Amino acid sequence: MILDCRSGSRPWRTRNVRREQDKREAHSNDGNDRRPGDKDRPKDAPEGQGEIAPLLVRIATKEDDFVDEAKQILKHPDFGKLRDAHEKGDTVVVRINGREIQYEPGLSSSGFTNHEAGGLLIGPEAFTISRDEMKKTVLQEQFRLHLGMPSERVSDDFARASTDAAFEFANRLFERLD
Repeated sequence: MILDCRSGSRPWRTRNVRREQDKREAHSNDGNDRRPGDKDRPKDAPEGQGEIAPLLVRIATKEDDFVDEAKQILKHPDFGKLRDAHEKGDTVVVRINGREIQYEPGLSSSGFTNHEAGGLLIGPEAFTISRDEMKKTVLQEQFRLHLGMPSERVSDDFARASTDAAFEFANRLFERLD
């Protein structure tokens, strides 16, 4: 299961069937107002954010750094190599400010986080959906890199909450990249 992939400007979601199953489980847990598997979530935290809440606080203090890094990436001369690769349909890897950024013409989404390389993959949708999609893609994947992903399998709630948080983060900050 891919946890940090998104398509277009909407975050990746589990299938509706899984969401319906989650809803049934949430309502069948003996009157407890928390979902099964969400035992560490404070009662007043949104579903799935028990695990992620401390990480979101840490990231919120660094928003200006995210914006600065995204500006540097998007304005770097090597970023043009990614655009050229998109036009030619080629794969290319560049390193910008220590981040490995790869354009992958076969990627079925705008972007994907490459935690192992400390960078990101960019797909055709980042160039074709809208003028702002690339900004949002870079911000969203930066968010995921800074959030980090545990080496072991994460819960569905954590995956859903981190994807939603990255999406909201990028939508809130992308206009600061102009």
